[in-house]
Amino acid sequence: MKKVRFGIIGTGGIAEKFAVSAAYVPEAEMVGAASRSLEKAQQFAQKFVIPKAYGSYEALLRDDEIDAVYIATPHSHHKENCLAAIAHGKHILCEKPLVLTKANAEQVFAAAAEKGLFIMEAMWTRFIPTFVKAKEWVNAGRIGDIRLIQASLGFHAPEDPNSRLLSKDLAGGALYDLGVYLFELTQEFTRGKRLAEVQSFSIPAATGVDGSDSIVFRHEDGTIAQLFCSLLCDVENTAILYGEKGYIKLLPDFHHPRRAELYQNYRLVETFEPEYHLGYEFEIRHAARCIAEGRLISDIIPPGDTIECEAMFEDLLFRWGYT
Repeated sequence: MKKVRFGIIGTGGIAEKFAVSAAYVPEAEMVGAASRSLEKAQQFAQKFVIPKAYGSYEALLRDDEIDAVYIATPHSHHKENCLAAIAHGKHILCEKPLVLTKANAEQVFAAAAEKGLFIMEAMWTRFIPTFVKAKEWVNAGRIGDIRLIQASLGFHAPEDPNSRLLSKDLAGGALYDLGVYLFELTQEFTRGKRLAEVQSFSIPAATGVDGSDSIVFRHEDGTIAQLFCSLLCDVENTAILYGEKGYIKLLPDFHHPRRAELYQNYRLVETFEPEYHLGYEFEIRHAARCIAEGRLISDIIPPGDTIECEAMFEDLLFRWGYT
């Protein structure tokens, strides 16, 4: 299989994790890195042994030796970056959330499809072996039908009004940064179940973005999901899937779990604790294989999931008075 040549757009912390993880993916090759500052791009490229550095995103996109881009800019810039990449014929792996609204998501997916390009939201959780094992246990009926999902994710973010986490201009807030994990976890384990009701409330941060969010989903069959995310306090960061015959714990941080535990009759009956690097390598490998095989969408993170997620976030932020 021919290696897929990636360029990285944005050189922040998440881009660093991506660059480190890509070294564990033989199907992918890091060719270039772009920042709004050539000096920052050069420093990043040197640190991670990437051949090329660019002082603008446009310069990277014009390079014919790059097949695909990983977009690691703030949420507020994703739509613009995606459309620019599509215009230059690049396949896309874009950090979550892909964009900020349902209409934007539909626009970006349609543009990519028209050009025959692969695009996927980088929801790395679904590719982590521990998460995959939990799916296998559920699909095998080990805990019966899921009746309740409880999940929390959060930390006390530094009180910097200019940070991407808390800035209104950069689409900060707990929902976009953390809630996306909660919602896409619930999506994965309630497939085929129709949503009947949503109850929620939100506490704002000092900057006016959502700081702590509590969300409850009730499905028509009676399945409930209780979800909490916060940038205002440290929380346990675990997820528990409760079924009719047992339950599964994903921990210590469920969005990249190192350990899965299966319980039946309140007794621990099986554990799964694989060794892996940072975890981003699995989504990179999946994206590279999709691109090499000529697939335009992922079967793990299909466009419908991303669009549904953006629609829910748009609705919740409106209900809470943030938009």
